[in-house]
Amino acid sequence: MLRRIKLLVLALVALGAITAGTASAATLNASPAGAISAPSLGQVTFTGGAINIRCNLTLTGTLARSAAATAGTSIGGVSRVEVASCAGGTVRSINNLPYNLTFNRLTATGLEFTVNSANFTLSVNIFGIIVDCTYGGNVPALVAITGGVTGLITILTNSLPKTAGGGSCPASGSMSGTFGLTTQTITLT
Repeated sequence: MLRRIKLLVLALVALGAITAGTASAATLNASPAGAISAPSLGQVTFTGGAINIRCNLTLTGTLARSAAATAGTSIGGVSRVEVASCAGGTVRSINNLPYNLTFNRLTATGLEFTVNSANFTLSVNIFGIIVDCTYGGNVPALVAITGGVTGLITILTNSLPKTAGGGSCPASGSMSGTFGLTTQTITLT
């Protein structure tokens, strides 16, 4: 009897694998897509240890017209980051552009995605000494979608490790903030 149950379970697992392998993924469609601009609504904050920098940012890039709704699929990219009106320090450089945007998942409130391999150097005053600290990593975000129309982009909880800089630079930090977005209509087919 136990042997029959094991065979039945193996048969169901095999059938599930075959079915999953032949199923096609849904497709995300964006309109108008193409060139996009996303200015921050207020200042974006980077905090870590003694660092607390706030800057206005504008992200410029592209959004794919269609992409598979499968985790890890590219949905666009950020080709430029403009920085203005910083407090608490300065952004010395934005490194390694462009940043690829990848789909994570659809939620009840919108679309989660990741800004991959973001990297930037901050110039900050730590205990009276000006130091350059570089941080990088993947930044998760959520673009709100209501009635098929995009709303604000919110940076989700993250931790970005230090990739360069002296010992006085904190080992990691995090970003927070929201952005507007060139209005898009999103459909799923």
